[in-house]
Amino acid sequence: ASSILEADPNLISIFPGVGASTEEGIRVTRLDEAVRQFGIDIFPPLLVKLDVQGYEDRVILGGKRTISQAAVVITEVSFVTLYREQALFGRVYSLLTELGFRYIGNLHEMANPVNGQPVQADAVFLKAHAAESR
Repeated sequence: ASSILEADPNLISIFPGVGASTEEGIRVTRLDEAVRQFGIDIFPPLLVKLDVQGYEDRVILGGKRTISQAAVVITEVSFVTLYREQALFGRVYSLLTELGFRYIGNLHEMANPVNGQPVQADAVFLKAHAAESR
């Protein structure tokens, strides 16, 4: 449950095993900058996997150039707030569709153990032209 964002009370109520938190200083770099800085060569077809505990919208915004080159994006999405100021599914969906992706479903879904409602999933997005040719 480690995140740059502060835990929301929902996180602890849904997952009581989540313990106390400690703060650590880290350096954050935008995805596009990291790709450039480390000289990462991008070869199609590119798959991008995001699992950043509620920070997905910021990674997408800081990685538009890189993510736009992907054929597939698999990203963890939340349907309920687990971290303060996190993007929920609708925001992640909007950002990726603006980049030309189409949502095609989930690989895994985690439900609230108390009421069975969906909490998180690994959502799959295909580049629109790839999805249309299927």
